[in-house]
Amino acid sequence: MRSIFRKSITAIAVTTSLGLALPAAASDVVGSIENISDVSSYTVRVTNPATGLERTLSVSEGGTFRFASLPSGNYEIQVIKNGNVVAEDTVRVSLGANSRANFDLSQASSDGVERIQVVGARVSSIDLSTADSGLVITDAEIDRMP
Repeated sequence: MRSIFRKSITAIAVTTSLGLALPAAASDVVGSIENISDVSSYTVRVTNPATGLERTLSVSEGGTFRFASLPSGNYEIQVIKNGNVVAEDTVRVSLGANSRANFDLSQASSDGVERIQVVGARVSSIDLSTADSGLVITDAEIDRMP
């Protein structure tokens, strides 16, 4: 009787621990493309060079896009028009925070030459897009700890 009870308790403990061990859910990459005339000719591709993960989306009518549930890591985002890359950016996706990638294509020209305009801005370490409270420590911050 005691042996059956121990096995039952062990089985319940293992089942509970497996049920509580959720996979490391990831966050989203959201963004917008401004100053475009024909939204239907634009697509957005996100690629993780480390893992090879690649997804492609069409741009919505409002010029926005959203890649949901991406695993954490660095991603290259490309805006593509008729098979040609017209803009690109690199973002870091970490758990608990959405990453933003906004593109302004007013500087893009029809002759295929890309113009780069550098604008300084402060990077906010606070995610204002969600109401969650907590502390998120990324793997980059853990690497810097003694």
